[in-house]
Amino acid sequence: MDLLLQLLVQGLGSGALYAVLGLSFGIIFNTTRVFHFAHGAIIPLGSYTVYLSVTALELPLAAGMLIAVLVTASAGMACELLLYRPLRRRGAPPLLWFLASFALLVIAQNVLLLIFGGVPVTLTSGATRSMSLGPIRVSELVLWKVAAGSVVVLAVLVVLYRTRLGKELRAIVSNPEMARVAGIDLDRNYLVAYALGSALTVPACTIALFDQGASPDLGETPLLIATVAVFSGGVGAFMGGALGGLLLGLIGALAVYWTNSSYQMTIALGALTLFLLLRPSGLLGVRMRRV
Repeated sequence: MDLLLQLLVQGLGSGALYAVLGLSFGIIFNTTRVFHFAHGAIIPLGSYTVYLSVTALELPLAAGMLIAVLVTASAGMACELLLYRPLRRRGAPPLLWFLASFALLVIAQNVLLLIFGGVPVTLTSGATRSMSLGPIRVSELVLWKVAAGSVVVLAVLVVLYRTRLGKELRAIVSNPEMARVAGIDLDRNYLVAYALGSALTVPACTIALFDQGASPDLGETPLLIATVAVFSGGVGAFMGGALGGLLLGLIGALAVYWTNSSYQMTIALGALTLFLLLRPSGLLGVRMRRV
């Protein structure tokens, strides 16, 4: 029983981080309906920004994260302004959007590889220390993940349901044409969605530096996780990505309990994929259709 509790706490930490990734990708996808492959390059960009801010500029970690927020948000807006908006205005077919976004991911990864090399860079701190919580021991990094996930989810909820921006984004998700008729500026909100979704990756970017380190291909697995989280949670539901990410972390923890860590991600992704076959609308899809 102690082992199960230990794994569930670790799964909660992983799930909280996956929830952040699901939210970051979901805000972009649900608002724009663009499968933003280049989101996988935003994550290592944020990690390298934090790393350079702390090591080269000798800034506090919080300051490095703030700089990373500005850099990732700017990169996300650049994707919209320089790639997706021209494609939208030219009425490009969906396949061209798909290929252009994938090409941007590959180009960005190779640029990062030329600049930083392929050896992962890491930061060290007391985050790897463990502490006792009753009968189990938990590393501080797990607590960081839970705290980051909680703060991000609450902040996004406030933005979505307590601000004019959130109301406009939800209106666009519900019916973009009616939103345009109502006077909502779609181009401006698309730009905001890319900025917000990209900036939300910073907690995951920072934690990665203390966990596995930053490398040019760091964003590939998080992109897969975020995609599965968004679709399993329900397309069109902003919080669906967070819920899907949390479930992914918990299922992965239970997979370790029943098998071993080698199959953790495989079983978790397989379980959610099977769930999508049985319920294509996702966990929150029915409710969103009723709205």
